[in-house]
Amino acid sequence: MTKSCPRAALTAASHQVAVHLYIVDKYLGSASSALAANLVIRSVFSALIPLAGIKLYSSLGLGWGNSVLGFTTLLLSPIPIVIYQFRK
Repeated sequence: MTKSCPRAALTAASHQVAVHLYIVDKYLGSASSALAANLVIRSVFSALIPLAGIKLYSSLGLGWGNSVLGFTTLLLSPIPIVIYQFRK
């Protein structure tokens, strides 16, 4: 195990806490419903990504499979900034 694994887990956990705090602040009257919807969406993606990953890695290999995931992350990373810029 490398030294970066605990740091990556801590970073992921802190991002999730920030998302939860934002949801609670944004949807104060129905925060529990908004958090439940967030949990459902997260669970669906957590169930489907490993299923797609098997085919992705078998056809592209580890190098390009990881690159596709990284490029997808880079492609989707401006979405929070755009949402922040065009909020009401």
